[in-house]
Amino acid sequence: MQKKLLPVTLTLALILSVLVALFSIKNVQGNARVVNYAGVVRGASQMLVKQELSGMQDDALIKRLDKLILGLQKGDDENDLICLDDKDFQQQLLVVDELWKQIKAEINLVRKGEDKQQLFTLSEQFFTETNAAVNAAEVYTERTVRRAMHGLIILISICLFIAALIAIYTSKVTKQKMEVEKAEEENRKKREYLSMMADQLQAPLNEISELLYVSDIETYELLFLNQAGQETFHANDFYGKKCYEVLQGRTSPCPFCTNPLLKENEIYSWEIDNPITNKHYMLKDRKILWDERIARLEIAFDMTKLENEKNELQRTLEAQQIIVECIHILYDIHDINQSINIVLEKIGNYLCADRVYLVSLKGELVNKDWEWCKSGVGSILDLKDLPFAVIERWLRSFKERNYMILNNIEELKENSKEEYELLKTNNIYRLVSSPLKSNGQIAGIIGVDNPPIEKIQNIASLLETLCYFISLSIKRNQAEEELSRLSYHDTLTSFYNRNRYIEDIEQFKHQQITMGLVFLDINGLKDINDMYGHAKGDEIIIQAAAYMKEVFVKARIYRIGGDEFVIIYRNIEEAIFYQKIKEMREKIQENDMLQIALGAIWFKEPAQLDKMIAAADAAMYKDKREYYDHHKSSKRYRHYEENK
Repeated sequence: MQKKLLPVTLTLALILSVLVALFSIKNVQGNARVVNYAGVVRGASQMLVKQELSGMQDDALIKRLDKLILGLQKGDDENDLICLDDKDFQQQLLVVDELWKQIKAEINLVRKGEDKQQLFTLSEQFFTETNAAVNAAEVYTERTVRRAMHGLIILISICLFIAALIAIYTSKVTKQKMEVEKAEEENRKKREYLSMMADQLQAPLNEISELLYVSDIETYELLFLNQAGQETFHANDFYGKKCYEVLQGRTSPCPFCTNPLLKENEIYSWEIDNPITNKHYMLKDRKILWDERIARLEIAFDMTKLENEKNELQRTLEAQQIIVECIHILYDIHDINQSINIVLEKIGNYLCADRVYLVSLKGELVNKDWEWCKSGVGSILDLKDLPFAVIERWLRSFKERNYMILNNIEELKENSKEEYELLKTNNIYRLVSSPLKSNGQIAGIIGVDNPPIEKIQNIASLLETLCYFISLSIKRNQAEEELSRLSYHDTLTSFYNRNRYIEDIEQFKHQQITMGLVFLDINGLKDINDMYGHAKGDEIIIQAAAYMKEVFVKARIYRIGGDEFVIIYRNIEEAIFYQKIKEMREKIQENDMLQIALGAIWFKEPAQLDKMIAAADAAMYKDKREYYDHHKSSKRYRHYEENK
């Protein structure tokens, strides 16, 4: 019963620790989604305000933000959001929600023509408060992870303490038994009586299941090996042989021999892995007198199962720590390439692998997007010509167990020759891979090449969790890129919009370069819209944009209004610039439906950029005035006619 108590206690500790760890991982995942969507609310709100300030209405985005804010407060099954149980975060959400209501009200006023300054001010406040909410969620998540780690450490400590008490108790019982035997030996002084005692002791020693032997301390000669030891080491005829030969398979005394460490009336405890049995033992050594010879008595307790469980628990805790560190990297570093490369390097070093890589699947095309290689290991070969059929076996495995483990590529030599040749060419002999999913579909694969055999079975669960967070990070990056694109680009022409124009102008003022500036306006666009419809008007705008792209190849082009464009050409000579203006006018003349007003100016000093802008704008309006002076029937132009 005492022998079973320690393994059972540690087994229960392992199970309880794993359950606690899984629960902690689930909480971390939920918290991560809250942080992610809080960041989405922060970015999307700024995009919405910019749109509204530019005159573009997006009610769908408002509804989306309403739903996200409500989901952050109360949870949302559709977005898999949990209600974060943190007072600071919830209080911050109340502030965010109140500001959001004010922003929506102000948007309605702006749409009715009211002043936009209040909306801009509210958007800055909203950004600050949502940023505070994101920070509160991150702080809560980190606090949750720390509590989970502390809980696991406390749980493990308690279990180890209980195990230590049991081990101490067992040790005391063993010590008491040895003291009784010693007392009996001390009472037998004569050789005959000691021999008889040894004969009597051998019978019960042969009956115990633990390995036990006695060897001469000076000559290393085996004096006794119990029945369990003879069967384990196949040594029925051990008499006269050395202990290191029979028990360790060595030709000379063991460098770790404990003979010099043994003291009278003391037990020396230590642990070792035996190369013959491939098991882990806890050893109890004692100096005794055996047939009037100074000898070592050693009992070996098989601790292999317990040692494996302890190592498995340690690996689990290490894997959890690696996952937490990777999550921090993915969410702290917004450069997706940098963050994933750092994560792959961390995983590769932790798993002692040759390579870790992430490939994407698009239809039947396989692309290597990210890769880490150990020092001295070459990059995996280009996968662009890889037949899709090669990884079909992987995909089938993913459907069955969400991972694929290949212990030895020789398993593929007969039935999957194409895959075998591919892996062999890339010096891959062992492989573990797991799918990266997007919207329920396999969008990529993360692979680990040539991990150590002893680690290969524990990699799959780590990769599954890691793939989930990498997928979230990629989705977040795509969302941020789309938000950035919508914030700075005009969707009809793909030109930059007014927001980007305002930012670039401030930067260009501090650059010591020559610059050509063009203000361009499409004449009569309202008449075209009224007569032929807005689709035709959009077609005219697209045609004008095509001419601008064709002529001003290296320039930055902005659509700052419905029919208004600005072209900024940097580092261009004056003659070349005005030649392009001439070319632009000639191109426009080829299109009977398209008429433009154009004002252009070239200058050397960007510090005077504001004056140059005003001059180019005035030149454009002068050109426009001349056009409308000859087209009195147009209803569009009023600016100059009202000032005649």
